[in-house]
Amino acid sequence: DAITCWFDHDNGTLATACGLAMQRSMSQFSRVQIVDGSEIALALKISVAIGPARRFLVGDDQIQIIDVLAGETLSRMAAAGGVAKRGELVVDPQTAKSLGHCVAISEWRSDDSGVAFAIVEAMTMAVAEPERLPQPHLTAQQVQPWLLAPVFNRLESGQGEFLTELRPAVPIFLKFSGIDYDHDDDTESRRLDHST
Repeated sequence: DAITCWFDHDNGTLATACGLAMQRSMSQFSRVQIVDGSEIALALKISVAIGPARRFLVGDDQIQIIDVLAGETLSRMAAAGGVAKRGELVVDPQTAKSLGHCVAISEWRSDDSGVAFAIVEAMTMAVAEPERLPQPHLTAQQVQPWLLAPVFNRLESGQGEFLTELRPAVPIFLKFSGIDYDHDDDTESRRLDHST
């Protein structure tokens, strides 16, 4: 599975430090014994790219809405993820340039298009942890549009521990091309939630 994290006003330093900290935390799961006695290894691969991105809220608040990030920065991050191997943190060329001597790079690796990405081994400087802000309390009314009705109803009825019953799913990956998210000011007015 995957998650995309947004670090506001970051030149790549905080995101890279966070990624390396996640890799260190995952080292405890390099050998995990499962029920049948055999062992499996869990690992992460992490990619970092810096730059602007467009954010859209897509969907119907009567069914479910989701955040969608788009633009060239996301494309570079995906390309960096494509060259990353288990246990590695990879940054795109722009991020490597921004970080400069703040990181130790173990190697450069190119993708199929010939773009070289940096495999980061460590930070060469201390990075201060960001201030931890108190988490706001969200009301049921605020949360409901972001969850599918069966999930929301389970949580509201106090049966959140049974959500694994809803595990069967079909993943859908969508790729939109021909939209210039970075330079077209009318992008936000285009309907990404259009159905036929």
